[in-house]
Amino acid sequence: MGGLLNSTIGVASFLGFSAEQITLEGGYTVSADRYAGGAFGEAVGGTAEDIKINGIQAVTAGNYAGGFVGVCGPGDLAGTGGLTLNLLG
Repeated sequence: MGGLLNSTIGVASFLGFSAEQITLEGGYTVSADRYAGGAFGEAVGGTAEDIKINGIQAVTAGNYAGGFVGVCGPGDLAGTGGLTLNLLG
């Protein structure tokens, strides 16, 4: 079922990431139409370790905004064990 959903509506289409030992310094502003964050606008299916952010002036977005990440979630989606589909009752 996960394969059908993936090819039909792209439920599990994401590219995982790994971010480690990053330092962001200075008085900067982040702005985006949908998702904005001091480090990541959208973070799905990855890991972030030892990230330091200093000096954010503002973070603004039309949808979701956050000091570290605008929107995030696990990479475990339909067809990979994170979402149970009970279509037959």
